Amino acid sequence: MKVDMVFEGGGVLGISFVGALASLEKHGYEFQRCAGTSAGAIVAALVVAGYNADELYKLMKSLDYSFMKSGKCYEKFPPFRGVKLLSEKGLYNGDNIEKWITPMLEAKKVTKFKHVMKNGKSRLKIIASDITKRDIVIFPDDLNKYDIDPGEFEIAKAVRMSASIPLYFTPYILNYGTSRSCIVDGGLLSNFPIWIFDVEGVPRWPTFGLKLQDKHSKTSTGSCNFFRFVQDVIHAPLYVNGERFIRDKDLVRTVIIDSKGIKSTDFDIAYKHAESLYDKGYKATEEFLGGWNFQRYVADNRMVKTTYYLAKN
Repeated sequence: MKVDMVFEGGGVLGISFVGALASLEKHGYEFQRCAGTSAGAIVAALVVAGYNADELYKLMKSLDYSFMKSGKCYEKFPPFRGVKLLSEKGLYNGDNIEKWITPMLEAKKVTKFKHVMKNGKSRLKIIASDITKRDIVIFPDDLNKYDIDPGEFEIAKAVRMSASIPLYFTPYILNYGTSRSCIVDGGLLSNFPIWIFDVEGVPRWPTFGLKLQDKHSKTSTGSCNFFRFVQDVIHAPLYVNGERFIRDKDLVRTVIIDSKGIKSTDFDIAYKHAESLYDKGYKATEEFLGGWNFQRYVADNRMVKTTYYLAKN
């Protein structure tokens, strides 16, 4: 069966999405369109570019994620880190993300949005946050608002913007005409855009969402010093309680993956947890598919719409 995929943001925890994809591939699902925020944008871009779950697993398991934090040697010392944070609005250079994913997209000859367009519509949607306009940016759809040709825009650049965790990575300054916008992680405004492929009426095939869940914050220990506070400010949009804020019709099509034990910004130790994260994604998806029925989902959705119509009239 064909399926559209929506990937939540979550830094290095995106490794668990690869396990989920492996499960879906085993059950015969074929990925059509993909959307994602932050780490989800990375996975979405690679899937649409043509990478399968096995290729992604080999790639992510062998990767040293600490390159995300690479920079000048003196920037490792606290005083210089503070200066960098104040001057560049981020501890680490967000361009590292773009430099990493570019060759992988080039290997599949998919570098611009025009390469993933069908009948003028992109099969890939990447979410970022324009804090200057205080608005969500959907790449490539919203590029017309910036007088930028959507088809010619580089996918790697959109991924870099979407994955720029505020205060952690430097924001991207998007220049257009005589104006400029400060673009950061899509998770700030829409970390889980499960709605993005919805249509009126009966969908041709389902949309599955992959969402991470970890309710254990830094300040839950009782300590609320500055550093713990900042960490929770960064992570709160990524780990917001999904079962409370996702609509019922969305929750039934969402795989919620337990990510307890590792944080989205644990780049230095991610390789140690790669296999565990993969397994969590795989097992959560296997459990989800055991209770999934597309026909029942469509019928239930119709019932909700009918009940709403009767109540309204």
